[in-house]
Amino acid sequence: MSDNKLKIGITQGDPNGIGWEVILKTLADSRMAEFCTPIIYGSQKAAEFYQKTIPDLGNINLNVVASAREARRGKINIVLCDDDVKIEPGVATPEAGRAAADALRLAIADLKEDAIDALVTAPIDKESIQADDFQYTGHTEFLAAELDGEPLMMMCSDLLRVGLVTIHIPVTEVSHEMTKNRIVERLEQMRKSLKEDFAVVEPKIAVLSLNPHAGDGGLLGSEEEHIIRPAINEAYERGILAFGPFSADGFFATGHYSHYDAVLAMYHDQGLAPFKTLSPDGVNFTACLSKVRTSPDHGVAFDIAGQGKADPQSMLNALFMAIDIVRNRRAWAEWTRNPLPHIEREKGGRDISVKDLPYTEKEA
Repeated sequence: MSDNKLKIGITQGDPNGIGWEVILKTLADSRMAEFCTPIIYGSQKAAEFYQKTIPDLGNINLNVVASAREARRGKINIVLCDDDVKIEPGVATPEAGRAAADALRLAIADLKEDAIDALVTAPIDKESIQADDFQYTGHTEFLAAELDGEPLMMMCSDLLRVGLVTIHIPVTEVSHEMTKNRIVERLEQMRKSLKEDFAVVEPKIAVLSLNPHAGDGGLLGSEEEHIIRPAINEAYERGILAFGPFSADGFFATGHYSHYDAVLAMYHDQGLAPFKTLSPDGVNFTACLSKVRTSPDHGVAFDIAGQGKADPQSMLNALFMAIDIVRNRRAWAEWTRNPLPHIEREKGGRDISVKDLPYTEKEA
């Protein structure tokens, strides 16, 4: 499969943030169109505005299409969304929030219909995007509703992968939402994603504690002994190589994370603070959904919007990771398409081929 066959949708995010800047800087290199067919969902007015304000960007020709199905290879395509939005870099406005939501809805519709192979989302402002028809705390929750799945939020880089048990909830609610069953489910999700999306043969997963010093034997909390450790034991019994619970501070400070394929954190900042410190150009990946979605691991950065200061590396990494995950999923589907011969060989039995199966199983 050639990479340029993949159509990668890119949403503009909040047009008053740094979304357009990192998108344009990423796609300014003409070689990007050789890796995939980029399709931006956004405002042409916003694109032209930022092309003029970003120094040394050069002229980027956008091929306007009515839908992703009309996108041309070798071109940077754009599906036009609300073009009446007022561009005010660094300012959070309901108008910009609506423009971000409109672009996201158009892209999701194409993603569901397989008009694009994956989606890369530029940052939204979670407050200004709120409306009567958009009441989600982030991209992850919106995608879960649209794609009818239970997503696993994973932060990924070449150095580290971190998944979360709980996502966008207040810290005061973490201990109530953190159940044994949920932890086991997250470990199953993480193992599945690491195998299918990242081609890890049999992943080793480290599990963090909730309390300081992993609870100090119950002195600083009982969640480790009553919830986390039993969850790890059950996951291990199910064939998941899960280990812990580890105290988060020492685990990251000593570089212990390098011995594992991924880390499962109990809550948002426990995982993201060390991840972003160690991998400032990482990628936010929404795992365990039927479609692939990645995003840069930063926000709208209103404080530097429109100033030409934004670093596009995280957006570039998100684009390449989306391509890699689509390819890995397709390869996995091919590898596991007919597992019977492999199973029989593992059992020491004879190699069953299709012609050996009863007629009814052939038809099935």
